[in-house]
Amino acid sequence: MSIKRLNYFTGQFLKENDFKDEQSYHIKALSNHNNYLHSWGIASGLDVSPDRTNKHVILDEGMAIDRSGRQIILEKSMKIDIPKEGKSTVFLTISLKTTETDPAPETEFSGNTRILEEPLIEFDEKMPDNKSMNIFLAEIKLDPENKTLISIDKTNRKIIGLSDDIKVKSITFDQKKGHDEWSVIRGMDGKNVDLEIKSRNTSLTGDVHVAGTLIAGKISGTLETNMVGISQIKDESISISKIKSHKNIVTVEGTINAMDEKMVAMEESNTHLFLITSVIPTTPGHIEWRWQTEYQKNQLSYKLMLKNLSNKTVKYDVRYFDISEK
Repeated sequence: MSIKRLNYFTGQFLKENDFKDEQSYHIKALSNHNNYLHSWGIASGLDVSPDRTNKHVILDEGMAIDRSGRQIILEKSMKIDIPKEGKSTVFLTISLKTTETDPAPETEFSGNTRILEEPLIEFDEKMPDNKSMNIFLAEIKLDPENKTLISIDKTNRKIIGLSDDIKVKSITFDQKKGHDEWSVIRGMDGKNVDLEIKSRNTSLTGDVHVAGTLIAGKISGTLETNMVGISQIKDESISISKIKSHKNIVTVEGTINAMDEKMVAMEESNTHLFLITSVIPTTPGHIEWRWQTEYQKNQLSYKLMLKNLSNKTVKYDVRYFDISEK
């Protein structure tokens, strides 16, 4: 279908429908932009949190877009009373409400001169059937007896996205001066959230820091054994290529007599062996421990020595694993 818009010229006589058509053209253009480029959902903000009393929720300012491409804008954060009707679970939603306002003076023709667009904030007893028009913000658990808030679950919030793949040469995150936090890519709020990045070849420039656990069983490709040299092991970190499986953890339990010293474990290696060790007495007492290294017949041996500094027998628990060079 073709799109028609007004064409003005000098001396043209405009009627009511001409002005309505002018507004409709721009409204339709904006809704098409929102529908085809962004889809529907929460565009920005609209976070939900409890207040200090747990008797209200705070809804931050922000914007959502419904299925019709209409923008729902909350310009200022607001405090909302939780329902008092004894409900245990409610669903907070936002939708667009339009109202004709500003009646014309009585001396003129009758009619309202403005249309007010405002967000309609509601608590529903169940998840809205038409989530693309009544945008879901949070599922709220309540204590009906004390009329207080128990928890806020935002798992099912739909954050606005693209209706198709996005193709760009690069994505740049602009770090503003004076801003303490770096820009990040993260998963959505919710339970068991994962962020998965798939690519044929990922090139990372600079240092790579893994704060969590690197699960070797989930690596389908290969890691180059010489990807990081020993000279690059610094700041109490160690390269992935040097890590030996942590499954080789050794556990030893036993007792040591008063003021006695004994060897409780031994490891052998042809190169440097890094041992992560924990030795604790499990009964009252004082234990001193150390790894003792010996070199004989081209073989390094690491002996774990324990010494009881107490005047009574002490039970102990030893656990260690190794991080070795390959």
